[in-house]
Amino acid sequence: MSSSDKNEILLAIEKLDQKIDYVKEDLRQEMQEQLKVIPEMQKQLGIIPEMQKQLGIMPEMQKQLGAIPEMQKQLGIIPEMQKQLGIIPEMQKQLGVIPEMQREIRNISRTVARMEVEHGEKLAALFDAFTAHSEKLDIHDKRISICEKHIEHQSNQIYNLNSKVQEL
Repeated sequence: MSSSDKNEILLAIEKLDQKIDYVKEDLRQEMQEQLKVIPEMQKQLGIIPEMQKQLGIMPEMQKQLGAIPEMQKQLGIIPEMQKQLGIIPEMQKQLGVIPEMQREIRNISRTVARMEVEHGEKLAALFDAFTAHSEKLDIHDKRISICEKHIEHQSNQIYNLNSKVQEL
């Protein structure tokens, strides 16, 4: 081998060594960059137990997702509920009439109470009159009974007298 071949080989080896040094430097920098990421990765790995725990609730979540059709069905009644809520202003308007109705009911109650008192007094007077008439009737019944006894007695006397007159 000639010295020029050796020089070329040495140059080639030197270039390879330089390239290897560049590659080593790139690798070293890349490794340092990746080493910087390791704490973040460890932190992220630390949440794996929490993620596993959350994955444990998946069956419950699936069960809850099964309730979605029922919830959608219930959401279907919202338009009807909104329609019914639309009636509220009319109901409030009607409720506004209640105080007036209460005043009228109080007035009617007062009138009825007054009428009861007045009619009660009149009924008491009627019952007093009825009692007085009843007492008078009782007195007249006694007098009539006495008169009937006198008439019967006189009738008997007239009969006796008539009998005696006919005998003569």
